[in-house]
Amino acid sequence: MKYLIIIIVCILSYLSFEYLKFKKTYKLSQEIVKSTVAFQNITNDTSLSILVIGDSTAVGVGSGDPKKTVPAMFADYTGATYVENLSVSGAKIKDLNAQVAKIKLKEYDYILVQIGGNNIIARQNAGEAAEELNKIYKILPKNKQTLHICCGNVGDSAILPWFVRSYYTNKTLSYHQAFEKINKENGVSYVNLFDTKDKDPFLQSPKEYLAADGFHPSALGYEYWFLKIKEKIKKLRVCASQKTCSPT
Repeated sequence: MKYLIIIIVCILSYLSFEYLKFKKTYKLSQEIVKSTVAFQNITNDTSLSILVIGDSTAVGVGSGDPKKTVPAMFADYTGATYVENLSVSGAKIKDLNAQVAKIKLKEYDYILVQIGGNNIIARQNAGEAAEELNKIYKILPKNKQTLHICCGNVGDSAILPWFVRSYYTNKTLSYHQAFEKINKENGVSYVNLFDTKDKDPFLQSPKEYLAADGFHPSALGYEYWFLKIKEKIKKLRVCASQKTCSPT
């Protein structure tokens, strides 16, 4: 009985420690969110336009430098003259309806849909999330190319206690599978940011690739993500010029 009490006390102490750590990092994360302004460039020149909708990763939370966020790097790489960013931190897929309702133009060259991580954290069924995304695609304005960019391995987030990380890794994989299918059906190019544990820099070097909250990418983390996005853009350009492969 004595040993059982000791074990229970140890478990409760550990859970209390994890809760306090989570509470501290969550508060820090909210402070970072409040201080971050999404990159955009609203001009009269819409000769190459980009619409960005999504969550905090599309806002660029954690970067500390607006130029080192996905929308900014995408705009620089493509030579965009107009960038409209309607992303909102904390957004889930269903929240994109409100963002789409605020769009300014009738047509865009590129639409970036950077979403999914918050749905995974909320433990929503992957199939339901994919169907919500399918509905969003039906109301997007006319465009030349839509790209869906989804998170890396949520289970590798330093903010999560070790005993739930495997669950969230499996959840992330189920989402990528569902997203691959729904994006292909809609002709949307999907950028899967998932890495296995042996190749994931966010897990191997969290202090460099994650922001201070241990959840959002740092500037280096976003730069790493954009390398994958850039590879997808290159593939799209080859497909467009040769017409020999699928744009997704």
